[in-house]
Amino acid sequence: MDVINLKDAHKVKECDKSVKNKFNFKWLEKEIDVTIGGDTRKVSLGGDFVKLNCAGIAMCKLCHKQINYGSRGCVALEDHIKSSKHMDILKQRYSNYR
Repeated sequence: MDVINLKDAHKVKECDKSVKNKFNFKWLEKEIDVTIGGDTRKVSLGGDFVKLNCAGIAMCKLCHKQINYGSRGCVALEDHIKSSKHMDILKQRYSNYR
């Protein structure tokens, strides 16, 4: 699947015309507080997600999982970041870069 970058943001409107919550690149600026190993860190949605050229779908770059945001919007991305699979990968990442 193709990725839609910020420079091609005009393609999102056409791609997401059939979904309730259209993708917004401002979502990627949002930071979520997560607790990793007792430390609270801010994780940027932009660091972990890309918009795919498919209606209502973004992909997590860490987990390689497609997330359906079409009905829940940005909350779906936030919930994925807090999921156990994603948190395990974040823990590995932060322990390797200490």
